[in-house]
Amino acid sequence: MTTSPVGEPPPSPPLHQWLSQALFSGQTSAYSDAAQGFKVDIPIEFNQTMQGINTHWHGPMTDGIATTITVNAAPLPGVPADVVYNANLNAKKNDPAYTEIVPMRVKFGNSTAPALRFKEVNTDRATGTQKADEEIHRWHLLVFGNEKLYTWGFTGSFKAFEDNILPPVFEQAINSVNLM
Repeated sequence: MTTSPVGEPPPSPPLHQWLSQALFSGQTSAYSDAAQGFKVDIPIEFNQTMQGINTHWHGPMTDGIATTITVNAAPLPGVPADVVYNANLNAKKNDPAYTEIVPMRVKFGNSTAPALRFKEVNTDRATGTQKADEEIHRWHLLVFGNEKLYTWGFTGSFKAFEDNILPPVFEQAINSVNLM
């Protein structure tokens, strides 16, 4: 606990922490889609706007840009998950538009399925300069299973990512994704 000299108010939390708490409660709602074969915990501040092969949730605006969580469940009948995983891993490693490429596994029934996390770089693709605060920034998660490629997108303003407003919210959702 931080103490202040007598007569002074206690220090305020950092602005990004206050904004994150003001926009997002940390509470989630379990979402399950048996037809597409996945489950995820979605922050309660997000409203579903589309369901099916393409499922979308819209959250609070940050810096004039909507925060979104999306998933596309592309059918790949007969294609082994490891083949699609390896092709995507190699492609992302060689794509200068992405960084922090992390192989992972997500729960899939009593086992796991291969997955791949990655983030957009913090620079504008055309100019190579730092993204402006109000530009769109994305994190991605690819999950391979159920003879599908699940492409997850987590989107908001670059500033909201930089100010650590969106990362805890999106990390919570990413860590809850699993296949059924």
